[in-house]
Amino acid sequence: MMKMNLKETNSNNNGATAPQTQAPASASQPAVKPAGKPAVRPAVKPQVQRPRAAASHASAVAKPDMTKVTPEAIGKLPFKMRVACLQNELNAPKSKYNSFSNYSYRTTEDIIEAVKPLCFKYHVVLTITDDIVVVGDRFYVKTTARLDDTKSEESISASAFAREATEKKGFDPAQITGSASSYARKYALNGLLMIDDSDSKDTDTYRN
Repeated sequence: MMKMNLKETNSNNNGATAPQTQAPASASQPAVKPAGKPAVRPAVKPQVQRPRAAASHASAVAKPDMTKVTPEAIGKLPFKMRVACLQNELNAPKSKYNSFSNYSYRTTEDIIEAVKPLCFKYHVVLTITDDIVVVGDRFYVKTTARLDDTKSEESISASAFAREATEKKGFDPAQITGSASSYARKYALNGLLMIDDSDSKDTDTYRN
């Protein structure tokens, strides 16, 4: 009892309190992890819907059926639209055959016979003109094929050149010029009417 009183008296006299000792953390309490950098989520790329590719093959595009269109409706179409319909509908088969080189080909006459009824149908007039052009010391036949609109002053044309041969066995001068003219006319018509003649033999076509 005497010791207890003395300690209390000394504590009160000095005014100091005894240091308090912090109890150790219990094993059941979880350890606190130090704060680190926040986790960065990977960026998600947006999905872009790509449009479907259009069919590139020519056979995938259906040709318009102009047989059901009345003549009055055709006459109201713009000139270039009627020319496009004519080019689309034209069919000039290769009616001639070269047995020596074993291939078929079409002539200027074949193209003209196939296009005549279409010119009437689509209200256009086809004209073909020849001019002689001198380049250096050589003569060329320049042919211009033209479609004129019967309802307006509009027209569309294409030209082609053919050089006259200096001499050709079995041909007189007039026949040489006529042969060059036939060649130039055919390819002027091909350009105007969008006829692909790339598989024909130019040399043999020129002879015919």
